[in-house]
Amino acid sequence: MIFDMDGVLVNSEPHHQVIERGMFEEFGLPISEEEHRQFLGMASDEMWSALIGKYDMAYTEEELLDKNNEHIIRYFSDFQNSYIIPGAKDLLKKLRQHEIPLAVASSSSASVVDHLLEVVGLSEFFEIRVSGQMVEKSKPEPMIYLYTADLLGVDPASCLVIEDSTNGIKSAKAAGMYCVAYRGVGYGGQDQSMADLIISDFDELREKIF
Repeated sequence: MIFDMDGVLVNSEPHHQVIERGMFEEFGLPISEEEHRQFLGMASDEMWSALIGKYDMAYTEEELLDKNNEHIIRYFSDFQNSYIIPGAKDLLKKLRQHEIPLAVASSSSASVVDHLLEVVGLSEFFEIRVSGQMVEKSKPEPMIYLYTADLLGVDPASCLVIEDSTNGIKSAKAAGMYCVAYRGVGYGGQDQSMADLIISDFDELREKIF
């Protein structure tokens, strides 16, 4: 099983949006909520690359990504109950008991993935962690999930992915994987119609698997 992180394991999407909107204001970017929503599930470096081109920003992609990551790590410095998705840890414990291989495939930077999993106490479950910067093109392209399956040593068709964003679901399906859409805490009205199954909490999924 392969998990997206933001909005699936960690209730971080609303916080990421607050951080990004603060940066948009800092740089005077007139970005609407609708335009911002299009970047959900996409790697931050790709988002900043697109904005640099559109708004002729006098910064490099690397500078903006580093600044973005610094804001995130500073923001999520200590554990709060609201940060962890309800039921996620219990599901992971059950999957580990059944020796089901696990991985995280997130559009966030590797430093952010490591930090957030540590903050919410889930790092022990994931030896394999893939970030958006590890592949040429992140979600909605399938590369991140195909690469993760390769690291797991399994056929993509044998993978079950848990996602929440439209871009993430498109990525998983393009990789030929079964995709479960999580529509729970932090759900932002993303189009999840391409998913094979939609759940509102992890108890539903646990009942179906076990």
